[in-house]
Amino acid sequence: MALGSYIRFFLGIALSLEILRLWITGGAVSMIAIILSVAFLILSAAYFAFRF
Repeated sequence: MALGSYIRFFLGIALSLEILRLWITGGAVSMIAIILSVAFLILSAAYFAFRF
């Protein structure tokens, strides 16, 4: 992957973790955002697990 792809990938992980942090601490986050962030984190973990 190119450098831009890695940057987008890590920003996506950071945003997903921030959404989950807000949800856990009681912040107002839509259920769709929570589901998408969990799905992104699972897919990211699967990517790394099966790539190496």
